[in-house]
Amino acid sequence: MEATTRTELARVEGYAGRADAPKILAARLVRRLEDQVRLHGPITDPVGWLIARGLPQRQECAPPEACTVAIACVRWCGAASVAGWC
Repeated sequence: MEATTRTELARVEGYAGRADAPKILAARLVRRLEDQVRLHGPITDPVGWLIARGLPQRQECAPPEACTVAIACVRWCGAASVAGWC
């Protein structure tokens, strides 16, 4: 699991920079954990969930910076901020 986490962190660093990557990855995990619990219930296999669902960048997020920034804007600033960013 450590290797998967480091790989995804390096991927995020590639578009967000070293300083912001841990915060972005942490926000992604929080979002996905909230969605999991709300929509599907408790996680029975935490390691498997992290590797398969929690950590990986979703395919619909291309380019990755657009998806991550847009989600962050909606979550913290409201939908109007996304329109201004795009």
